[in-house]
Amino acid sequence: MKMTRRKFLDTTASVSAAALCGCVTSGLAAAKKPGMVWGGLLHLGGNFWDDAPLPWDQMPTDPEAAAKVQGPCGKPVRVRNYVRCEEPVWRRLTKTLADEGSNAVCVDLGEAMVYPSHPELAVKGSWSFEKVCGEIERLKALGLTAIPKLNFSTCHDAWLKDYGRMVSTPEYYRVCRDVINDVCDAFGEAPYFHLGFDEEMPIAQFNNSCLICRQDDLWWHDLLAFVAEVEKRGKRAMVWSDYMWTNRRLFLKRMPKTVLQCNWYYRLDFGEKMLKWNEEFEKKGGWGECVHGVVAFVELEKAGYDQLPCTSNFFRDGVHDPFVAFCKAHIASERLKGFMTAPWALSVAEEEAKSVRGIREFGAAKRKYYA
Repeated sequence: MKMTRRKFLDTTASVSAAALCGCVTSGLAAAKKPGMVWGGLLHLGGNFWDDAPLPWDQMPTDPEAAAKVQGPCGKPVRVRNYVRCEEPVWRRLTKTLADEGSNAVCVDLGEAMVYPSHPELAVKGSWSFEKVCGEIERLKALGLTAIPKLNFSTCHDAWLKDYGRMVSTPEYYRVCRDVINDVCDAFGEAPYFHLGFDEEMPIAQFNNSCLICRQDDLWWHDLLAFVAEVEKRGKRAMVWSDYMWTNRRLFLKRMPKTVLQCNWYYRLDFGEKMLKWNEEFEKKGGWGECVHGVVAFVELEKAGYDQLPCTSNFFRDGVHDPFVAFCKAHIASERLKGFMTAPWALSVAEEEAKSVRGIREFGAAKRKYYA
C-alpha cells in the first residue's frame, strides 16, 4: 500500500492557537458524516500507564522478568517491551461487540503496530502495517468501523518510548506527525481519530520515573497542532474532556467546536449535587471525576459541543444503563453523536471476562434506550 505524507507544521515557528482553532480543512468539511456511534474501546496496545524506568533496550521482553520491574513507588510498572494483546481474545471481544449491536471499535493502538515511518517504536510482537490493515477489513466485515486512538497525553504516552521525553520539541512534533499519518493511512475511511490528551497532571504520574506535564499555552499549542493534522486527513479529532474539570473557562474559550468531546464518567451517582459546578474545587485542582464528571456533560451541552460520552465498568458493573439514560436526557440529540464503553482491560484471557461484562451491559443499554 502506498504511503501518503502530508506537511505538518513548521516546528521552528510559532503556531498561534487562534489560527489552529479555525483550522477546519476542506477535507474535514467534505468527509462523510457518520451515523450514531455505539463503540467499545479495546486494546491492541497497552503502554499507556506508567513509563519505562530503564532504557528501552534494557526493558525485558520475558513476561516473568517484566513483571518484576518496578517504578519509583515500588510498584510494578505497567509498560512492557512486548505486545500483550492475545489475538484469539481480541477476536472474541470484537465479535461480542458486533453481536451486542455495536457498530464501532475504538482501537487503542500504541505500541501494537510497526509504524512505517518509525519502526523503532515497535516492541516484540508489534503487528505489521499490512496486518493492521487486514484487521480493519475483518472488523468492517463484522459491521464495526475501526476508529484509531493514539494517546498524546504525557501521562499515557509510554508507547512513544524516548520521544515521550522529548515533548514539545521539533523532533517530537516530527515523530507525532509521522505516526498520525501512518495511522490515517492504515485506518483509511475512519471518520474519527482519538488523540487522548487526558489526565496530564502530576497526580496521575505517581509511578513514573520521569514526570512531564504541559500547561497553559503549551498544552493548547500541542493539542491544536495534532487536531489540525488529523483534520487535514479528513478526519474529526476526538479528545477526552477531563481538562475541563479544572479549567472550565479556558476550555470553553479555546477548545474548537470541531473537536468531538469524549467526557467520561465511571460512577453511579447522578444526583442533584453532581449537577453543580464547584468553583472552589476548580481553583484547587485534583482528581475531578467525582466532582465535575457529571456536570461537565451539561456544561458541554450548554456550550454547543458535540459529544460522544464514555462510561466503563472499571470500578463496578451496572453503570451503563443509568449513564445512557442521563446523557440521553441532558444532551440534545443533534449533538449526541453516540456512546462509548471502555472496560480498561487488556485483550488477554485473564481480563477478558471484565470486558465481556461491560460490552454486554453496553448492548443492553443500547437496546433499552435506542431500540
